[in-house]
Amino acid sequence: MMKAALLLLLGAQSVASASLRHRKLERTLAENRIDEQYIVVLHESVDVKSKVSALKTQLPNCEVNFTYEEETFHGVSLGKVSERQLSDLLEDPDVVFVEEDQIIDTHMEQVYPTWGLDRLDDASLPLDNSYTYQYTGKGVKAFVIDTGIDPHGDLRSPSCGYTAYSSCIDEQGHGTHVAGTIGGSKYGVAKDVDLVAVRVMGPDGRGSTSGLLSGLDYVYQQKKNNPSQPMVANMSLGGAYSRALNNIVENIVNAGVFFAVAAGNSNSNACWSSPASAKGVVTVASSNRNDIRSGFSNYGSCVDIFAPGEAIESTLPGSRVGLMSGTSMATPHVAGVAALYLEANPTWSAYQVWNAMQADAISGMINDSGPGTPNRLLSTRNIGSTKTAPVAAPVPAPVAAPVTAPVQPPSQCKANFSKCQQSSECCKQNCKYGFCWVW
Repeated sequence: MMKAALLLLLGAQSVASASLRHRKLERTLAENRIDEQYIVVLHESVDVKSKVSALKTQLPNCEVNFTYEEETFHGVSLGKVSERQLSDLLEDPDVVFVEEDQIIDTHMEQVYPTWGLDRLDDASLPLDNSYTYQYTGKGVKAFVIDTGIDPHGDLRSPSCGYTAYSSCIDEQGHGTHVAGTIGGSKYGVAKDVDLVAVRVMGPDGRGSTSGLLSGLDYVYQQKKNNPSQPMVANMSLGGAYSRALNNIVENIVNAGVFFAVAAGNSNSNACWSSPASAKGVVTVASSNRNDIRSGFSNYGSCVDIFAPGEAIESTLPGSRVGLMSGTSMATPHVAGVAALYLEANPTWSAYQVWNAMQADAISGMINDSGPGTPNRLLSTRNIGSTKTAPVAAPVPAPVAAPVTAPVQPPSQCKANFSKCQQSSECCKQNCKYGFCWVW
């Protein structure tokens, strides 16, 4: 009897071990992984609805979290998958690959004294305390893929496009701040852009790759149904490398949607994360008011451009205004500028927008840009200059920010995914497997 039990145990261990080494399995960092939850990518010839129906019979007790039926992404997200069921999925000829679902997080840091939009239209320092512009993003849709958007007097009637939760209302603050930088009447780059909330993050500022894929599916559907509509998308979020996430974003860019994505706040190589490593997106690093790469900002060859990302003043829930820092705050500057280009050139593809943005960027301006990082600073100087809006003067002392979960300044603590030896080194006081991580 004992021998039989031992053989059963060894057999189960053998299945688990083989599954984890399977060529079709895309793994993520252990601390990021959502246990028993997987993204299953199917061949394009497979009918998703029929396959899901079959899987419900073949894999009893599994949960179907999301289905993806667009040309950009063909598959299903499953929960409560056992090791034996995972092995069956990996051997299924209809399956291209299976990816471990993981946590995604906002890329936000501690705040510093304010400086605003001023840097975008100035060729060099010092700043002139004004933001000059000709275009306002009128007629362009901007998808804010984030924690939602809270109604705010500075935001021009944002709409709810998609939510993985009960509503698009922002319960955390991150998405509202990002939206204000893209299209706020006072704090925004593109003051007449049409803001659309795509809520994929919860009140704690976290979500899953599978939920994000569902929101991206919605964005693709909008472009498919309205091919002549100029569109930009902002993703001030990310996680460890994800083949599934990169694939769907690349396909949506090819369909014509401009994507600005955050490089990340680990002071490490952006190529290690997604969607920062996806092809065709514009990956944004953060610079400060002295044209120095922010100490928290990721770097490397996957970065495309720098934008202001420290002490950015923008909208917050409850009709408030506050300062936030991070590559999350740099990214919406790029999305807003993309909307300006698209108002001026509504038939441009995402690649044409990037080519113009790249050509108009200020080269060689950023100090300590990081190893292998293109040294380009976002600029609006060549888009036009017939309207001028005042910009708030810099505040001499640090200002407390009404953020949901403040962390210590990057100079005093280590951000997510930074190497660590003990929890006291990390901004959120968690050191696990040699890396700082919030869970």
